[in-house]
Amino acid sequence: MDNSAADILVVDDSTIIHSLFESVCDRYNLNIQCVTNGQKAVELLMEKDFALIFMDLEMPVMGGFEATRLIRQREKEKKSKRTPIIAISGTTMPEPSFECLNAGMDDFIAKPIALNAILGVILPLAKKEQTKHPFINEMLY
Repeated sequence: MDNSAADILVVDDSTIIHSLFESVCDRYNLNIQCVTNGQKAVELLMEKDFALIFMDLEMPVMGGFEATRLIRQREKEKKSKRTPIIAISGTTMPEPSFECLNAGMDDFIAKPIALNAILGVILPLAKKEQTKHPFINEMLY
């Protein structure tokens, strides 16, 4: 049985979002790495695998759509496992979910982010015996 914690990548230019995800992942003993743009994510993914990626759509240098397309292209070229990518954004686009799926993302969470939306995605990755203490009716952001 694998006892290692799952690795999660958060790609967002907001340090508030980084802090939010760090807090949640700490509670559930999940490893987290945060970067501030899509280019850094693409470069990091050349060196390391992640169980899950949360990707903002609009960031400086390289946005989430372009980064996701590059990640999917590399996965295809290397015939590697598809990493789930969850879009996170406060975008005002009329159909963000459609655009995200079209770019190769797996789901969309709107900002401000509801705690239940994060938990619904990360809890399957958490090992129950390693959880420090679960959130009970707490608001983070």
